[in-house]
Amino acid sequence: MILRKAARRVIDWPAARLIVTDGLAAGDVVMQPTSGSHVMLGVDLTRASDHALTEFRNRHIGFVFQFHNLLPDFTALENVIFPTAVREGRETASARMRGQELLVRMGLAERVHFPTANLSGGQKQRVAVARALMNRPELVLADEPTGNLDRVSVLQVMDLIAEINRDEGTTFLISTHDEKIAALCRRQIVVGDGLVTCLPSGGDGLRPALCGPGQG
Repeated sequence: MILRKAARRVIDWPAARLIVTDGLAAGDVVMQPTSGSHVMLGVDLTRASDHALTEFRNRHIGFVFQFHNLLPDFTALENVIFPTAVREGRETASARMRGQELLVRMGLAERVHFPTANLSGGQKQRVAVARALMNRPELVLADEPTGNLDRVSVLQVMDLIAEINRDEGTTFLISTHDEKIAALCRRQIVVGDGLVTCLPSGGDGLRPALCGPGQG
């Protein structure tokens, strides 16, 4: 993804919000730029080592993938606590407690110890959302998170995302081509031909912008 005249403020969020993008893969936000700087949470990631980048992503960024990417032979709980187990080098009682709390919040209290291979598509994606939240990240990147779900499951997942965004202040950056999903978000960003444009809050059309604080 090539962005022209894009400022770091594209990913500098002053407050919690739901953001939807069209044409920008969620993973592009954490790629290294060829020039300029890439600052998140006061950290210049362009100067960070590979180890530091990995540590930063684990602590501050959650990921929800289109195909959920769960470990099929592991239970829902084991999948959810995996990011913390990687960071700590082992499973902990506190991690298991948080993992269970997240799954209960996702409406999966009866599926905590089920192998994920036995879950429905909607249930798997809710497990994926719980996993993304495990380390209490400030930002969750979601790449077409509802692309393979039926409409009922889509609304369940989006309702959960909106609830977490509202109650916990977690920012979600959602990449989608589904206009109905876009309409559920507070803010829309479109990337095309290397340029970033924003749909202003309460506005009718797109306008060129850097999508920084106070814009849109």
